[in-house]
Amino acid sequence: MIPDSIKPSRLFYAVWPDQDTSDRLSELQERIQGRKTHIDDFHLTLVFLGERSPDLLPVLHRILASLPSLNTTLCLDRLGYFQHNKIAWIGMSAPPPALLELQHELSQALERHGIVLNDPIQFKPHITLARKADPPGLETFTPIIWKAKKIALVQSRKNTQGAKYEVLAFQ
Repeated sequence: MIPDSIKPSRLFYAVWPDQDTSDRLSELQERIQGRKTHIDDFHLTLVFLGERSPDLLPVLHRILASLPSLNTTLCLDRLGYFQHNKIAWIGMSAPPPALLELQHELSQALERHGIVLNDPIQFKPHITLARKADPPGLETFTPIIWKAKKIALVQSRKNTQGAKYEVLAFQ
């Protein structure tokens, strides 16, 4: 058996919410049917890296440290649904340019370090509220205003409930 310390793990970079934002997301989430995201696991993925060797972690930490600081306001005002994988989410009608620029800069930094993304997809900033979910209703809700400041390097570990996220570092 391979020790966990040398096994590849699923890694990603994300914008991590403060407790107040997580609490408000959890309140909104109560209206959604499905397997709910744990309150400690809410995040907005910037780049999903997939399975990576632990040998890559020092480079990923340096990339995180080299990113510009984030200090922008996100207005989470739109519920959505990815039908193909039954994910209910919340996002923004108009993502701010600072968020889009950060994601682009991160992608470029990874590329400069020779880190190729397995499945580069178009950036669709959102926070997953529930998986195996029913589509959210068209009910109205008060938008969640989030002063986004934390960028994280995160590891995803599978467990019997799906996955648990462990923040490896914050910027």
